[in-house]
Amino acid sequence: VSQQLGLVTPDSRLVELIVNGSNYGVFLELMHLNEEFLRKTGFMPVEIFKADREIGDEQANTNRVWQNISRWNALAQSGRYSDEQNLLKRGLDLLNSAVFDDQSYRELKFIFPIDAWAKYAVQDILLQNFHTGNHNLRIIADDQSGFIIPIIWDPLISFNDDYGRFRMDFIALLSNCQVPIVCLHKQSSEFRKREFELLYKAVKDNVLGQVASEIEKDLNSLTKSINRD
Repeated sequence: VSQQLGLVTPDSRLVELIVNGSNYGVFLELMHLNEEFLRKTGFMPVEIFKADREIGDEQANTNRVWQNISRWNALAQSGRYSDEQNLLKRGLDLLNSAVFDDQSYRELKFIFPIDAWAKYAVQDILLQNFHTGNHNLRIIADDQSGFIIPIIWDPLISFNDDYGRFRMDFIALLSNCQVPIVCLHKQSSEFRKREFELLYKAVKDNVLGQVASEIEKDLNSLTKSINRD
């Protein structure tokens, strides 16, 4: 889904892990977020930053990673770490001031481009993914272009509840957000227009149906692997 939307996403595949003849089940193999990944996606040289919550932050203060530059660590370095960390720090600082100041928001939407983060928001709507908003985050910071964009990492897909019913109605899905950047952007008519355009196109192009078709191709192999587990 992420790749269909044009988001920066590591390649992945399902693999059956067998060690010394023992079957350990089916796992998801992900491409490492390193220099090879950056070259493959055309974002070299830039910095990849990772952030996660600390133990105890699960209930309250889930936005702390967006309020503190010290929560962000570099995964792949471009040689311009200081410049790109400063870009990230500037972006995080703008989160507070942009709520009430139009000039700050104009600068923020340049650093956090509307198109990239609208695609991120549409992915969350399609997958009903509100799992990765404040932890296990990956972003690209490019000080030369001056932008920060998301990398899709470990999304949670949750279409139905335990009774087979949809978890959230459509209006709630459109309104819900977990990432402070997206929440702030959603207050902008420019962002909402782009978000709805992308969502309409994804539904019209049957993105979820295309992904389901790809899954069906591997369903027999997956079933056999699970049965051997």
